[in-house]
Amino acid sequence: MLLDLRNAPQIKAAQRRHVRLLRRYPHAAEAFTVAQAITASWWDEPWPEETLWPDRLRLTAPGNNLAWRGAARDAVTYPEAVTLATLLADPGVQQRLLDGAGRHQPHTPADVPGLVDELARRLERPWIADRLRAVTTGPLNAWVRACVRTRAGHKPKTQSMWRVSPSHRPVPISRLLEDIRPGDGKPVQPNPPAAPDTAAAAAKGFARGLRHARAYAAEHGSLCAPSTAREEGFAVGLWLANQRAAGPELAPERAAALHALDPWWNPPWNLWWQRIYHRAQAHVEAGHPLAPELGFPGTPEGLGEWLYDQCTDYQRLHPQQQRLLTDIGITPERARAAQPRRKNLKAARRTALDHARAYAARHGHLCAPTSARQDGFTIGKWLHNQRVRARRGQLDPAVNRTLTGLDPWWNPPWPTDWQRGHHIAHAAVTAGTPLDPQAGFRNFDDRTGQWLYEQYAAYDRLQPGQQELLALLGITGPAASIAVPNPATRHAALETGLHYARAWAAEHHSLDLPRTVQHGGFPLGRWLARQRHQANVHRERFDTPWPHEEHFARIDPYWNPPWGMQWQRRYQAARAQLPHGHHLAPEQGFPGTPDWTGQWLYEQC
Repeated sequence: MLLDLRNAPQIKAAQRRHVRLLRRYPHAAEAFTVAQAITASWWDEPWPEETLWPDRLRLTAPGNNLAWRGAARDAVTYPEAVTLATLLADPGVQQRLLDGAGRHQPHTPADVPGLVDELARRLERPWIADRLRAVTTGPLNAWVRACVRTRAGHKPKTQSMWRVSPSHRPVPISRLLEDIRPGDGKPVQPNPPAAPDTAAAAAKGFARGLRHARAYAAEHGSLCAPSTAREEGFAVGLWLANQRAAGPELAPERAAALHALDPWWNPPWNLWWQRIYHRAQAHVEAGHPLAPELGFPGTPEGLGEWLYDQCTDYQRLHPQQQRLLTDIGITPERARAAQPRRKNLKAARRTALDHARAYAARHGHLCAPTSARQDGFTIGKWLHNQRVRARRGQLDPAVNRTLTGLDPWWNPPWPTDWQRGHHIAHAAVTAGTPLDPQAGFRNFDDRTGQWLYEQYAAYDRLQPGQQELLALLGITGPAASIAVPNPATRHAALETGLHYARAWAAEHHSLDLPRTVQHGGFPLGRWLARQRHQANVHRERFDTPWPHEEHFARIDPYWNPPWGMQWQRRYQAARAQLPHGHHLAPEQGFPGTPDWTGQWLYEQC
C-alpha cells in the first residue's frame, strides 16, 4: 500500500525539521519515539475538534477504508510527532516543567499547565489543552512523571525518562493491517502462529481483581485499601498495591477502569493521607460542616488535629490536595484562619482508661506492645506514653491508681516484654500445663517454652521481683540447673543457642563449624551464622561492641574474628592436623606437615 505525499507539504517540511532535531539534541531519537507513542494514542480519540488529520488522510490515502487509515497513521501524524519531539527534547522545556511542578509529582498534565499550554501553542491546536488536562494515564502522563522523577532539566538525563512501557507502545502498522480484512474477506497476510495465552490469562486475572475492587469500593466508598484488605477471600489490598506499583505504565484501559471506581485510587501522595481525607469527607457528607476558624468543633480528636495540620501546611500541599480540601470546605482563606482543635483532656482520659479496662479484661494484663490496638484505639502507644510519664514523675496519681488497680505490674522496673511473657506463662500454668523443664518445656507453645528456659538459664541475673514472680510458676533457684531447651524450636532464645554452643565448644574447643552443622538436633551452624551477622551489623552501625558479645567470647574468644571465618577455619584445620609437640621449620618448607597445610602456612608467611 503506497501513500501519496505530493499533496502533503507538511510531511516534507517535518522531515527537514526532524533532521535538524537529531543534530541538535543528544536524546532526540528517544524523544521522537515517545512523541510517536503520544500521537498514536491520540489517533483513535473521538475528538470532533481535530480536522487537520482527517484532511491530511484524504490527501495522502487513495482510499478511505480502515486499511488505508491504519497504514497512514504514522505518516499523517508525523509532523505533529516531530513538533512534539522537539518540545520534549528541549532542556528549557524540561526545566520549566520542573519549575511548574515544584516539589510535587504531577497527577495529571493539569498540574503543569505551562507545559500543556506550550504544547497546544506549538501544535496550533488551542482546544487540545482542555482535552489533555483531564488525562490521567497514557504515554504523555508517564513522560511528565518520569521527567519530574529524574529531575531532568539542564542536568544529565537518564534512559528511564525516555522509556515507553509496552502498554503505551503504538500498535505496529503491520499488525493493524493483519487485523483489517479487505472487501474480498481474505487477510492481507497469513496470521502468525498462536502465541501463548499469557495475555488472556492476565486479562482474566485483572477482571477478577476489578470485580473485587468494585465490591470494595461499593462498601467503603474508595479504593484506598490497606495491603492486608481482603474481599470475599481475595487479597484485594495486595492486588491494588500491585496495580499502583505499575504507576503510569499501567495499561490505559485498566487505569481507566480503576479511575471509574475511584478517581484517586493511585494518588501521587501518601495513601494514608487519602484514607484520612475520606474520613473527613464522610464527616462532611453526614451533615457536619467544618469550621476551621473555630478549631474544627464536632470532629473526632484525631481527625480535627489532622485537618488543622493540613491547614498549617496548606501551601506545601500538592495542588490536587488543595483542591480536595476545597471540596470539603477548607479554602485557602479558611486555612489561613484555622485554629488548633481544642482538646477535652478529661474526656480523652476517660476514653483511654475505658480502652485500658477492656484490654485488661481481654488479656489479663496491661503490658501491651506499642502496636496493640483496642477497638481501633492505640492502647499500646498510650500505655507506653503513660509509663514514660510515670518514670519521669509526671503521671497523674489518679491515672496511676486506676492502671495499678487493673494490673499491679503495668509499669514494671524491667522490660514490659518480660512481663508480658510472664503473664502468658502464668496463664498456661494456671490452666494446668506442667512445666517439665527436663523435657524442654514441650507442653508449652514454642515461644513460651523458649521464654521459660531463658528464665531458668538466667535466673541468677534476674531482679528479686522477677524471681518472686517466677516462684508463682514453680521456678526457684535450686531447680534452675535442671532445665534443658527444646532443640526443635523455630524461635530460639539466646540462652538456647548458648546452651548448644557451650556443648559444642566443650567437645571441639571452638565455635568454628560449618553452617549446616546440627548439634543435639539444634541447627547450631545456622544459628551462629545469624549471630555473627547481627554482631557485624551492630558494629558497623553503632561502632560499639554487640551487647551479647561477652557471652560468646567466654565460649570462644575467636568466635567472630575480624579477619573472617574462612581464615579461622583453615587455621583450626591446620592446627588439628599437626602432631602434638611438632615444631614448624618455615626455612625448610614446613617438613612433616600435610601438603595443603604446608602450602597454606607458606602463604601466610
